Amino acid sequence: MSEEQRSGGCCSQPILFENFNEIIYRLDERSVITYISPSLGHLTGYTPEEVLGRPFTDFAHPDDLTGRLEQFKKVLYGDTGPSEYRFVDKDGTHIWFRTYARPIIENGRSVGIQGVLTDITERKEAEFEMERMVHERDILLNNIDALVWYLLDEETHGLFNQARSDFFGIEEKNMGRRSTRDIMAAKEEAETCIAGNKRVFSEKRRIHTEEWVTSADGEKRLLSITKTPVFNVSGDVEYVVCVANDITKRYRIQASLEEYQRRASQAQAFTRTGVWEYNIPERTLYWSSECAAIFGMDENLFQGRFGQFMELVHPEDRDYVIRMSRLAGEKPGNALLEYDHRIIRPDGEMRWVRESAGIVRNRSGKPLRATGFVMDITERKLVQNAYDQQIDEYEMLFQSSAAPAFLVEVISPESFRLIRSNRAYQSATGIQAYAFQNKTPAELWGEEAGGRFTAFCTRCVRDASPVSFEDVFEDAGENRIWQFTLNPVPNRSARISHIVGSGADITAFRKNR
Repeated sequence: MSEEQRSGGCCSQPILFENFNEIIYRLDERSVITYISPSLGHLTGYTPEEVLGRPFTDFAHPDDLTGRLEQFKKVLYGDTGPSEYRFVDKDGTHIWFRTYARPIIENGRSVGIQGVLTDITERKEAEFEMERMVHERDILLNNIDALVWYLLDEETHGLFNQARSDFFGIEEKNMGRRSTRDIMAAKEEAETCIAGNKRVFSEKRRIHTEEWVTSADGEKRLLSITKTPVFNVSGDVEYVVCVANDITKRYRIQASLEEYQRRASQAQAFTRTGVWEYNIPERTLYWSSECAAIFGMDENLFQGRFGQFMELVHPEDRDYVIRMSRLAGEKPGNALLEYDHRIIRPDGEMRWVRESAGIVRNRSGKPLRATGFVMDITERKLVQNAYDQQIDEYEMLFQSSAAPAFLVEVISPESFRLIRSNRAYQSATGIQAYAFQNKTPAELWGEEAGGRFTAFCTRCVRDASPVSFEDVFEDAGENRIWQFTLNPVPNRSARISHIVGSGADITAFRKNR
């Protein structure tokens, strides 16, 4: 083949392109390659002689073939816009090229095209990696109950997650750049929200509020909202990240507890349940039979000594009880003082009690008696403590990601890859991020434990529903019992593409049971 044939007449000095980082090419009207620059070699592994005379479609990725033929026809008829496609190189891998081409006109007709191929593989891989990271972030963000959004300015919303979209009944296509007044139907609620937004932008600090907000179904819900400013390099607020948690249930429980306390106090006063009286000058203590029952004593065995009462107070609370008793004596008039403390019954059982105390004074104001009543609040305290713990866990999970959690990619219904774990999971298991990422369950936990985990993942994908299970793992030579919950996450094609998992070490709980 002559040099003129090799170049197809495109260039009289093709050696100029030997070190060119782009590929010059020419195709005839049948899409056959008639010229290609020597730079093809170091980019694809092919020599020009190996591709000349062959249709360019021989080297296009099968998934891009239809699009390449359509683009070729467009260029042939004058559409010179750029396009991108994958080129299958000599070793079977693919390279991303961006091509600019124009038609070759001879005697008034198009006889082929000529153009330039630019290697954009690194850019495309970076784009794909960014898309993957954004997708994984969206999976996590859109599968939590917390409402998350950000503000572009005092009134304008940027994007927000699925929970907030559902709360206000906004379709995904209408989520971006919406006015607060458009999103919130109640004008007064919108103005309250905007006022808080203005504070964050003007004061440049995080704020926390609790606001009643009307949802899409018309129900008023109490939201605990945290708004955090994010600053640019100049120190100005660029945007504000907002997180809201629905605390309506907590509020109603708290209100119910307060109402219960008020009614219980009235009932105790009217029925004289658990009444006691301490004679200050004589230092004698009277207990009613109900009071003795609370402390687990036979009323006939109570000797009426303050010291005997203090012996039943939990050792760690005795100084506190004495301090509060003195404080009750310092309160003016007939003001009541309430405080909680623990007691240890004679049978060893610990209980929580609430003391309500007041001082009876003579005409000159000198204290004569401390009188009041006591009620057993153990169950309420346990409920409150459990509730407080749940609230703390809720806040940590959705605002601080403190709960052990991880993300699993579904390769196939029987094949899975561990993608990411949060700091809480790493701390709980001792498995750091680098040791967790991109591992199969078998690689991370061994064939036996990994196989069991894979089986539960397969069940989660197959049934398209959450799966909870317990398993035993060895940690520092000790068998630990973990409880896992796997939640399937479908992609836009309704295929389960990921699994969001959470876990908890329940060893102590199981041992106690």
